This record gives sequence, structure tokens and C-alpha cells, in this order.
Amino acid sequence: MNRSKLSNVVRLDEHKKSPGLTDRSRSGSVLKHCRELASSTLINALPIVMDKLDDALFDLANRSTSNKEQGVYFETMRQVRVKRASIETEFRRFFKESVRSTIERVAGSTRGKSLADTSSAELGLVDEGDYEEILAVTNMVRKIRSDCKELLYSLERRIAELLAVDELKPEDNPFGPEAMCGAFKDACGQIDAGVEVRLIILKLFDRHVGSEVEQLYGAINDYLVDQGVLPEIRHHVKIQPSAARPTGPHAGAQQTDGGGRLQFFGRTMGNSTGNPPSTDARAGRSLGRTHVCGPDQRRSTGRLAPDHGCELHQ
Repeated sequence: MNRSKLSNVVRLDEHKKSPGLTDRSRSGSVLKHCRELASSTLINALPIVMDKLDDALFDLANRSTSNKEQGVYFETMRQVRVKRASIETEFRRFFKESVRSTIERVAGSTRGKSLADTSSAELGLVDEGDYEEILAVTNMVRKIRSDCKELLYSLERRIAELLAVDELKPEDNPFGPEAMCGAFKDACGQIDAGVEVRLIILKLFDRHVGSEVEQLYGAINDYLVDQGVLPEIRHHVKIQPSAARPTGPHAGAQQTDGGGRLQFFGRTMGNSTGNPPSTDARAGRSLGRTHVCGPDQRRSTGRLAPDHGCELHQ
């Protein structure tokens, strides 16, 4: 690797050299803490997955219609019990490696390939069992993103701030659901089992670890707020040129549309009721304050200018 390529790589322990927007000297340590918080929380949730998997395999063995089929399930049970500690260790290793490589890729402005970038032609090259497994992981990711939409939006804004990038795509979030689901899938690859068992493993992970993810994202956001990383999150409503404001005598009525700017904000953020995104007591601190600002309040760099008449929603 030549020197010019090396200059684009930002190691997690050397991230303080990057021009972060918060305390530049502390960006690396803050990201490390987020990584350890995430990996520890997820590892602590894995034992129940392994316990439930053992129960599910025993149940399948008891309902088997042949000795051969029953023997397969008992052999898988044996593998799970023997390799349980290794699965947890590998999960932690895969997750940390995913976080590290994603941060280096985003901070270095390079683009690696993620599951979202896999073309249908490439998916056609994998066998049916692998395709079903990839599809199961994709559905898990979508479910987590749907359940944690607001928390993930806030987290992505704060990680972008730490990495000194204007915008962080959801799939480029080093702590996103893609990282944790992919790490678990890879860690369980050491279990020699058919697609039926592999799908059961993923379903159990979704059921018992997915329920912990919302609290995890809340905890990471809370930590970043405590560290002064974007305590207030601002949502920007982009007005397209084709949707220019009318100037006629009925302009006011058309702009307010019965619910005013608040209703327009609600629709823009995916809330058809016209209300601002809900923030319950548990997630309120994680999300921080939310500002709605017009496009004229952005500097040419794409970053936010100071508040001048923005609406504030707690």
C-alpha cells in the first residue's frame, strides 16, 4: 500500500487526527466507548439465544419422523453446546471488525460493498439456502430500522459529526443493524447445519436480541449527548424548486394546508398525522431537541448556521 493510500485510512485509535467537529482529540475515544458499549450489550443478550436454540433443536428432534432426521438435530445440538463460547467470541470479533472497517471507510471517503449494494445478478449466483439466509438478515435489518427510526436518525447525525462528514448514509452507520446482524450470521457459520436450522437461529436472534437494540441505541445516544456531540438535533425540510411557494392571494392557505408548517413537517418526516415525530420518555433525552430549519439557514458547506427563527420541538 503506497503512502497516498495510507493517508486515507483513519484508524480508530488515531481518529483524533481527523478534523472532527466536536472535541477533535476525543473523537477516537468516544467512538471506542460506543463500540464497547454496543458489543458488551449484544454479547450479554446472546446466552438466551443459545438457550432457546438448544430448546428448539431438542423439540425438532422429538418431532422427527425418522432416526436419521433426529440424529441430525441432536448432532446440531451438540455442535451448539460445544461451540457456544466460540460463537460469542467470534460475534464480538466480527462486530468490532465491522465497526472498525466502516469507520475507516467512511472517514477515508472510500466505498466498500455492503449487503445493500449486492445486485440481483450476484444474488442469483448463491444457492437457495444462502439466499434465504441473506433475505432473513435483510428483513431483520429492516425491522430494526423501522422500530428504531428516530433513534437511528439521531445516532447517524452524531456519528457523522464525529467522523467530520456532512452526511452518513444509514448503511454506513458503524453501529447500525447491518453490523450486528451480519456479525451474528458470520459467527454462526461455524455451525454445520441446514438452512432450516440457520433460519431458526436468525429468528431467535431477531426475537431476543432485537428487543434489546432500541435500548442500546438509546444508551449510545445518551452517551454522545453527555459528551457534547450534537445535544440538539435539527431536521431540515428541503423545498424543491418545483414546489416553490405560491404568490397569489391564496398563498397563505396553500402553504399552511390546514395544519401549518407543523403538518408539513409531519408529512415530510413520514408521519401522516401531521404531528411531529413522537418521543417517549425513554427516548426523549437520546433524541435531544429537534429544530426545523429552512434551507436558507445552511452555510455553503452544508452544515448548520446558527438558529434564526427556527421552530423548536422538544
